[in-house]
Amino acid sequence: LNAGISFEPYLRIKSHKDRKCLTQLRTSSHRLSKKDYKTSPTSSDAVKMCLRRCEFCTTANVNLLSELPFAEVPIIEDETHVLIFCPRYHHLRSALDTSLKSLILIDLERHQLFSSQYARKMGHYVKNILELRFPKTK
Repeated sequence: LNAGISFEPYLRIKSHKDRKCLTQLRTSSHRLSKKDYKTSPTSSDAVKMCLRRCEFCTTANVNLLSELPFAEVPIIEDETHVLIFCPRYHHLRSALDTSLKSLILIDLERHQLFSSQYARKMGHYVKNILELRFPKTK
């Protein structure tokens, strides 16, 4: 949590879409599966976990991931999974510059990722992820 009230550097991103996506990530107001389970508080833990699973990683073509010793079963689609681990977004991570890739891996609290130095690139990365995850239908 931020100790004081201040204007966050990521709010200065010129691209409205990038800024909006980064704000959604920062406030957990996105549509990733992590949020879905919160809408059904009376459900059992097993049902909640099923609602949170990553649809991409639990499909037959990627299901081998669950066999890895460090993998959660089911693989949960939360912010960390999407930003760091999900193979669906590997091509987007590969396109990031080395310093941002490294920071994503080590900055678990996401404080530096929202700094003025990285905010624009991080906003663009998150926007691309969310557009791929939730394509607009015509």
